[in-house]
Amino acid sequence: MPNLKGHIIGAVLMFPVYYAIYHVIGTLTNDPYRPNSGVLTLAYAVFVIGGDLPDIDAQAAPMRWFAQALVPAMLLMSLWNFKPLERYFEFGNWGDVIYLTILVIGGFILGYLLRFLKHRGFLHTITFAAFYAGIVYSWARWGMNFKGNDLIFTALAAFFGVYTHLLLDYKNPAVILRIFPKGPFS
Repeated sequence: MPNLKGHIIGAVLMFPVYYAIYHVIGTLTNDPYRPNSGVLTLAYAVFVIGGDLPDIDAQAAPMRWFAQALVPAMLLMSLWNFKPLERYFEFGNWGDVIYLTILVIGGFILGYLLRFLKHRGFLHTITFAAFYAGIVYSWARWGMNFKGNDLIFTALAAFFGVYTHLLLDYKNPAVILRIFPKGPFS
């Protein structure tokens, strides 16, 4: 079981592999993709963060504090730019204060909920990898206004970043395919 440094190094080394596979698949399907530097940087960041994110269920994990600030910010940034909500909630003046208050409260709620997670439970599953990819997808789509291949490339980077963590944590290949903590492969 690698520690924070091992998971981060593993993710840093695996991102070029992810990019190469994505590029090869695009070339084979006659849809070659080359992200701009901003998309590539963001995809790299969510991949590397995903490389250690499942360990936020460990009480002493440094990533735990980072996630308390990052996850609510990503979700609320998505909501800020989600056009259908604009007609119900007006940002600006007091709306900004309410928005930032929700952000702070969201971080505290996430921190409180993390206390109930068992290490190597839900956060060490494919389901969590998909959940994280969904958060990144919504953030990139509505928070960053990504579209098309940029959006898919970034969301898949999040998924495979978490999956890299699972690969590094387990020696039994069947466990890597877990969908739920106490599923058929646990």
